[in-house]
Amino acid sequence: TQSTWGRTFETKMSSEELDKPAPERSRVQPVKTEDTADELNNNPNISSRYPGKPLQVVGTQDNKVTVLDDNLKLVIDALEAANLDDISIVSVVGPLRTGKSFLLDLFIRYLTYLETNPDDGNTTWLTSHNLEQNNDGLFLWRSAVERTTLGLWMYSKPFVRVVDGKRVGILLMDTQGLFDHETDKQTNNMVFGLSTLLSSLQVVNLQNRLQEDHLEQVHFFTEFCHAALLNFLGDIDNNQYAHAFQHLRFLIRDWAHTEEMKPEDSEREGQKYLDTCLGKRSHDDGGARERLSMSFEKIGCFFLPHPGKKMTSKTWTGVIAEIDDDFVQFVNQFIRSVFGPALPLKRSLVPGVQLTPRLLQLYIATFVEAFSSDENLQAESIVIALSRSINLNARDCALAKYRSVLKELGDSYVLREELEAKHAVGLESSVSYFNKAAAFGDKAEHERVLLLLEQDIHDEFDRAIEMNELRANAILRKYTHFVLLAVLAFIVDFASDFLCDWWLNVCVDLSYLLWWSYTLIALLMVKVLVDIYLKQGTVVALQALSGLWSDCVVLFANWYSGTTNQSAKKQKPPRTLKKE
Repeated sequence: TQSTWGRTFETKMSSEELDKPAPERSRVQPVKTEDTADELNNNPNISSRYPGKPLQVVGTQDNKVTVLDDNLKLVIDALEAANLDDISIVSVVGPLRTGKSFLLDLFIRYLTYLETNPDDGNTTWLTSHNLEQNNDGLFLWRSAVERTTLGLWMYSKPFVRVVDGKRVGILLMDTQGLFDHETDKQTNNMVFGLSTLLSSLQVVNLQNRLQEDHLEQVHFFTEFCHAALLNFLGDIDNNQYAHAFQHLRFLIRDWAHTEEMKPEDSEREGQKYLDTCLGKRSHDDGGARERLSMSFEKIGCFFLPHPGKKMTSKTWTGVIAEIDDDFVQFVNQFIRSVFGPALPLKRSLVPGVQLTPRLLQLYIATFVEAFSSDENLQAESIVIALSRSINLNARDCALAKYRSVLKELGDSYVLREELEAKHAVGLESSVSYFNKAAAFGDKAEHERVLLLLEQDIHDEFDRAIEMNELRANAILRKYTHFVLLAVLAFIVDFASDFLCDWWLNVCVDLSYLLWWSYTLIALLMVKVLVDIYLKQGTVVALQALSGLWSDCVVLFANWYSGTTNQSAKKQKPPRTLKKE
């Protein structure tokens, strides 16, 4: 059934537009509610209201599911650049043409408003300006019957909030319509499965009421993903239906019984309705309701009234004044409850493994590969995908840990034995970390990635040896100027013996001073070379001496070249201007 207030959205972006930086944000200025959408679109302040733009990260075409790597990388890069401590992922799923993207549009408006305004609890964030068309910062809406949102979309920038001293990034995710004749089984599996696995809060957007087939569909996808997780974790929890997923909220739009209800009562009344639906059964469902309830940490329900006939008209241009006030008050209450203090932080699907932007990227890539590999998707496919993402992330982290161990040696030359000792420590700690971080899942995949990690570490060690040998050539580099000065002093002293020492006392005094200079420098270099020889051996001492000689030649050549260029400039005649 088509929603009475749902809107279809589309985002049209070329590759050049994706490369453009997000516009700077400015404080939202109130506009007159009687302004038309066209007048608002011509307002130059509109484009600067929103920090990012919706990006399609997973596409579906011709029954094929693919990851749009460039767009996904933009989202991941934005998460990493935000320097976050935690991530919260809020997704919206539901049937076709039920206003999911419209709801995401309101999320963006609310979170953008909070970036420059205090949370005063009123509806200013919604009523201060009309809904815009043709704005890249939003999921654009238009009146139509056909779908425009395909696959999975994410907002390009996280909304950052500080919670208990930690920086939390809120990432919004939109999905294409489900449960209809236009969506094939594989796409339904992919969209709802990915949303369930990735979300910390999943909003199921429904119309009029929560029906039996809705519960069955949600239970099917949840049970499927839950079975895959239990398989992956090796059934470590004695409670088969422990809370594998986080928060699930049913949003019932166009609810017909809100006349006697206050906005702040909607959640409580919705919970009563949900408890009734989950407890009531006209047939034996095999315990599906109980398993659905126990699969999530928290399940809730919220009612929204009808927004009014003017808004549902095809001629509606986004004027906020034409929306029923009850709808405005209820949607304000709902969105404030979604992004309130109880907003859950996304935890990793695997115990003891922190969810990072890089791991999130691996989740999406490997899950999509699993969902698109076979029309009759099996739980084992999700197990392999989860194993691969966890193992690859553990490999990256373990390799970074090994590099940090080698970095403790500094940038100076060290003995081969010391380098090998550090290598052994780094190898042991990295492999130990990998085995701990990738303790679950497919064993064959674990062993495969472990071999790749060990090869990466040995390659890294080989590069460290090469760099260390290059540092041996630079051991005496800091003495280059002194050695070159000693050589020049020796040459001047030798020349003065024949030119002026035999008849000028000043030359004799200068020769005496020069002799002491290069003699002391020579004795210092002998002592340094002997120390290197005794501590590090003949080869290193010869390498250091060879490097010193090369540095002296380069320094002298640079000095001579600079002196020659200066002389040429002085000898060049000035350019004269011809008279007209």
